[in-house]
Amino acid sequence: MAELFRSAANLVRDVAELFGSAVVGEITGRILSSLIANYRGGRNLEESLEKLEELLLEIYSAVDASIGKPITNRWLSQRLSKFQDAMREGEGVQRSLRRRIDNSGSPSFDNGMHILHHARNLFWVSEDVLRLRNTIESLEKVAVDVNKFIRLLELERDGRLYQSISNITVSKCSKVVGLRKEREAIIKILLQEDDSVFGNDPILAIVGMGGIGKTTLADLVYNDERTKRHFSLAMWVQVPKQFDMAMVAKSISGYLHCNYDNDDSLTLARLQQIIKDKLSSHRFLLVLDDVPEEGNKLLQATVMDCVRSGKEGSKVLITTRSEKAAKSWDTVRSIVTMSPLASTNCSESFYLSAFPEYSRRLQHPELVTIGKRIVGKLKGHPLSACLLGRALRDNLHKECWNDVLHSELWETTNNLPPSLNLSYHLLPDHLQRCFAFLGKLPKGWEFTRESLTSLWVAEGLTLSNNKRNKKPTEDLVSEYFDELLSKSFIQRHKHKPGFFMVHDLLHDLALQAYDSSSCSTGPGASGRSNALWGAQKKNRKRKNN
Repeated sequence: MAELFRSAANLVRDVAELFGSAVVGEITGRILSSLIANYRGGRNLEESLEKLEELLLEIYSAVDASIGKPITNRWLSQRLSKFQDAMREGEGVQRSLRRRIDNSGSPSFDNGMHILHHARNLFWVSEDVLRLRNTIESLEKVAVDVNKFIRLLELERDGRLYQSISNITVSKCSKVVGLRKEREAIIKILLQEDDSVFGNDPILAIVGMGGIGKTTLADLVYNDERTKRHFSLAMWVQVPKQFDMAMVAKSISGYLHCNYDNDDSLTLARLQQIIKDKLSSHRFLLVLDDVPEEGNKLLQATVMDCVRSGKEGSKVLITTRSEKAAKSWDTVRSIVTMSPLASTNCSESFYLSAFPEYSRRLQHPELVTIGKRIVGKLKGHPLSACLLGRALRDNLHKECWNDVLHSELWETTNNLPPSLNLSYHLLPDHLQRCFAFLGKLPKGWEFTRESLTSLWVAEGLTLSNNKRNKKPTEDLVSEYFDELLSKSFIQRHKHKPGFFMVHDLLHDLALQAYDSSSCSTGPGASGRSNALWGAQKKNRKRKNN
């Protein structure tokens, strides 16, 4: 609220300069009373923004669950429309607030305009608190149906949903296949009340190869109701690929409402001290996702300072690909090593992705048979099962599935699972170009829909399709974005409403595609990957003739 007090002081100063000191006393009382009211409003604004983000995440879960699933039930269709409207409303309020905050700096106007500017900065907080409250009330009314919607969507997929559904009650359940045993083991340790049992080792680590489900498991633990009840504060930090302790500290400070982004004089040491002071009143859980080996000692020292500052029972959960990185933590209590999915779980994950409606699985027994052999090649890799299943969901043809099963790409020897290359090959040309473009962007980049689609347009990645399709460019790129999202090539950020990201392995895939395919040679070319794919089909036709 420092900006608010500065605006008040500046307003009094400018009025004095313009009208003389005689009127200052008359208005000072009004300004100060408004200042106090708006200070309280600012605190409410922060709390309301948190509530808005929670509601948006809940609504996103329903919208995401519906992607790629034809909806025939009237109630489901109506609720989906309400969710989408609420999502747009909430995101619109967020964008408006960001613009308002970004434009709150003082312009170089004459004295009269200065007064209007400072007055605006002084009084806009309470206005936005009211707008936020109205939006939150609207979203709360819509969000009560989220769990019911997801459950009924599953029933419709299984062919067991009837039109009369008013008496059905549902409970929230995870769609993640497997991981229940691992989740329970971690939560049991986290909820240890007696630190004499837990000892001086408050760190837990989840270790495994890329795409094996480390972040998914950590997210299940983080969002479990038992975790939320036990810890007064839970924080999730995505550790930067190029390790930067300042960015980690700023991420933590965001959960503590330390708004020092515009304070250039604030040193890292001072920010760390502020964080420790604020953590002293919390028993907290800190999740550090994707911890690298580089910078580990500095990260460890800072994290342990935080743990010692927090209340008894504070814990840290890290995820990392490197067992060496996990073991280097002197205070690690337990290491959970992620194993590949069991065959049955891998099959279920693949089939849920390929056949969102169970009835469609029954309609294609020959594809189910081929799918069993494809699953055997996935080696229990969850990301592969999801990605390839969703890629084949739109290609329910025996020839296509056989092409995948017998593809020479299973024999590729680079560092990526072959199934990721196969999933990329199944994309149409225009989506290949848009996805490959992501390879030139920084790994770990968090983006909005608007920021990415505007880059696609600037690169001319829609030009060839636009000549054949009369839709406005903005509509086309929005459709491309939705298609890549539904196929899991783009993922919604779990902890930042309105933001998206690309999995590390998929970024590696995009970089490989960008370096060797059509994206670097212009939007009109057809990718090298499609040429490889087409060659296999021609060979099969020759054999069949």
